[in-house]
Amino acid sequence: MSKILYVNQKLLFDPRLSNFLTRYNYNWSNFNGITKLNPGHDGGYIRAGKNVYPLNNNLIEALNFQMPAYDPSFNLSFGDVTDLHLNRLFNTCNDKPWLVLWSGGIDSTVIVTSILKNLSPADRENIVIACNRISIYEHPKFFYEHIQPNFKIVDSNFIKLNDTILQKYYVIDGDPADQLYGGIASRSMIDEKTILKDWRRDPDELIDFLTTSVDSTFSEWYYAIAKQNIESVDVPIENYYDFCWWLFFNASWASVLLRPLQFQTINSVSGMRLFFDNFIAWFSAEEYQQWSMVNHFGVKYDVNISDRKLASKKYIYDFDHDEYYYQFKTKMESISRRPVNSQGYFCMLDDYTRLTLDADLDQILELLPAHINTSIIV
Repeated sequence: MSKILYVNQKLLFDPRLSNFLTRYNYNWSNFNGITKLNPGHDGGYIRAGKNVYPLNNNLIEALNFQMPAYDPSFNLSFGDVTDLHLNRLFNTCNDKPWLVLWSGGIDSTVIVTSILKNLSPADRENIVIACNRISIYEHPKFFYEHIQPNFKIVDSNFIKLNDTILQKYYVIDGDPADQLYGGIASRSMIDEKTILKDWRRDPDELIDFLTTSVDSTFSEWYYAIAKQNIESVDVPIENYYDFCWWLFFNASWASVLLRPLQFQTINSVSGMRLFFDNFIAWFSAEEYQQWSMVNHFGVKYDVNISDRKLASKKYIYDFDHDEYYYQFKTKMESISRRPVNSQGYFCMLDDYTRLTLDADLDQILELLPAHINTSIIV
């Protein structure tokens, strides 16, 4: 029998599932609060350390979403990793064109910068940039000076991530860079004195910060379960920023890598296989993850909100020397390339079949018990 690998957590609280959830002695309301803390993510699955969430995390191994082992001796810079990744992809994924999704934000600009920095005009012939007017509004100087003269351009409003596109292109996206950098910490106005506080010794303001999105009961619960997970790993997590970074790097990774399936129109199992073979989440490479684990304050981020993606901005600046962008560009919600999300599918099975509550409720209720992490609930 097939098994559930992934559940869209937001849909877990549909009224049709309420009787099922009440069978378990667990505070599901608190678990639901995680999606309120980060509305852009649809599921929470722990990649490393103690699984403190109520869903099992078999998908991590099944879909190769594992976190690399922490290696304190890793010494490649962000630029080293980016150039290495670009050249490796160019040498291995060269049997068809690339379609690069450029939102105008920092993350996708790193990708385009690496292409311009490392590839010749002839090598760039098979690279297409998908963007739209909102992308250009976000970073017009880079568009007119570097993208328009060097690439074929298509309007991303007319691009649908379907079987046809995935057969024609390798589609390259700027996720999961937020998870490398700290999630909500990379875009929130945590003041300069607070962001470097020790989250263990002085947690009050961290809990208050979490309470800006949800209630205090949830924040205290979330802090407590996060503490259990952090204490079960050997990765250094010292201050408020590190705390937020770890939660997103560890628990939001799978959701972000699967998020395109919620926004786009891949409806078949064969299309799902095409997606996993041809959709490249640029920043998911192992070396990026290792870089993220060993680098913290002063390299990955600084206290100023415009420096919360410090290494990426330095990489871009070393190429285009845009002083204003380097000094003042901040993380924004770059959603220009994503259509409006619908209700989407409820879960994905291990054979890539996806089920919806409207069409497959009985099958969902049959399979869901095996997806519960009974080690923390009864």
